[in-house]
Amino acid sequence: MADGVEPVRVFVSYSHDDAVHENRVRDFWLFLRQNGVDARLDLPAAEQRRDWTLWMGRELRECRFVLVVGSPEYKRRAEGDAPPEDGRGVQWEAGLIQVQLYADQQAGRQRVVPVVLPGGDPGDLPDWLTSASSTYYRVSDFSVPGAERLLRLLTGQPGETVPPLGPVPHLPPREPALSGAPQSAARAPLRTEVCIRASVGPGGLLRSEVSLAGSSVSSREARLPAEVGQVWQSLQAGPVAAAGRMLSVVRVLAGAVFDEAAHRRVADLVARLQPGDWVDVVLAADDAAVGLPVELLRLTGSDGAELGPLALLGGVTVSRRTTAAEGSAAGPLPGPVKVLAAVAAPEETETASQPLEVEAEMQAVLDAVAGLASGGGRQPAGQVRILEVASLPQITDALRGGDDYHVLHLSAHGSPTSIELEDEDGRPVEVSTQSVSRNRLGDVAVAAGDLAAAAEHFQTGLVIRERLAAADPTNAGWQCDLSISRQRNRRLAWTDRNTARLREERLTSDTSDKDRPRQGSAPSHGAVDHRIGKPMPVWSPTATGRPPCVDDPHRILTTAGP
Repeated sequence: MADGVEPVRVFVSYSHDDAVHENRVRDFWLFLRQNGVDARLDLPAAEQRRDWTLWMGRELRECRFVLVVGSPEYKRRAEGDAPPEDGRGVQWEAGLIQVQLYADQQAGRQRVVPVVLPGGDPGDLPDWLTSASSTYYRVSDFSVPGAERLLRLLTGQPGETVPPLGPVPHLPPREPALSGAPQSAARAPLRTEVCIRASVGPGGLLRSEVSLAGSSVSSREARLPAEVGQVWQSLQAGPVAAAGRMLSVVRVLAGAVFDEAAHRRVADLVARLQPGDWVDVVLAADDAAVGLPVELLRLTGSDGAELGPLALLGGVTVSRRTTAAEGSAAGPLPGPVKVLAAVAAPEETETASQPLEVEAEMQAVLDAVAGLASGGGRQPAGQVRILEVASLPQITDALRGGDDYHVLHLSAHGSPTSIELEDEDGRPVEVSTQSVSRNRLGDVAVAAGDLAAAAEHFQTGLVIRERLAAADPTNAGWQCDLSISRQRNRRLAWTDRNTARLREERLTSDTSDKDRPRQGSAPSHGAVDHRIGKPMPVWSPTATGRPPCVDDPHRILTTAGP
């Protein structure tokens, strides 16, 4: 047998009722042998002269299982209702089998297996096999599905196995209220926020503060091991190795983020969640810490049980926000909920990343919106727009268009510092996430008239892009991004100086606003060049479908300084 495994040996005990039954037993014997079971019966042994009492005794002693095939004649002879000369072999075999059962019923019950072949009846099994109160095996046809239960028994391959025990759920006692007392209204679901504020300083020093429902419960400083930033690369090592590395890393990360008391307190909160309640874990971090893999965190409660990863626990949500964006959130938008969805799936021949299941990603978004309550009106509860190409120009075009979106859903491969989008020709385009977010925050500050805040965001984005471009001078996308950041900073510097000049002219002018044309306020970000009083030129896309170094898909501005 394959792999050096000894085949299981079985002995088929049956009676020669008639030719039809004998052929059926023979087919059963052949079927067992074809499926790796070393089945024995008297047909080939009868080709030679034998002492049948010795032969039957030896076969019964050396087999692992005895298969008793039920039939009317076997039942009659095995129960002693036949004369001595009628079916001597069956009467002898049955007597030996009964002796084994009588000597050790427990072992005998595991060894002697009642079988009912196609067309047979369980009532044809001998009474001493207790077919009415114990297990028997019916073979519906001579195929693996038709004899699966018997084959699993003989080959030691059970269909059902006992799984390991899970944790005992926390079940609070009933409220000590009188059964006749009026019941209070159902409790509203409870949401508790666990906020982890984190930043990484020089030398990889992680500073973290954990708050529970707005109250600080932990504040720590710890060195962040280098392997924490490389945890996602562990997936390339295969499932077993990746699981071991991730487990080691997230335990180190949990020790760096939480002190022991906060660790236990958050773990107990999650472990004792009531149905319908939620724990919202929020990582509020600077650019260096926003990629910490908090989704993978495992926490150990007061009872010693380990919970996690966080992202897979029921009733737990995990989200991130950058501390650079705090204080610049937009006001609430009216409904219905509008979702802009983009799935970046470059051509498989152009990227080393695993292909995304585009249809599945899109369907997940549609299913999520379909579950929203419409509020009884005719207007749909949610609207989804799916971009044909998940490129930065198309995404920016859509966000700056006439629709105000509540959600941007982006599915793409990436890393803590970049995401892989695509162009119209299906080529991958690597985009720095940190510099893009900084530039978008700068746009918001410009629109609000806060040029000082805009300058800070644009300058931070420039520093990030300078580092990326220096790290890989051959990356055309990063070199282009650097050019865009420099252009933004020059434009903002000119805007700031021009705005100051216009304010000074208004203060010193003796002419009223009614008697002279309005000079206008500060130029809108990338709309009109007030120095020459005409619109900025518009560039056409290049042959590749991507404008040269475009940060605004509507137009490209000249870069000449004042």
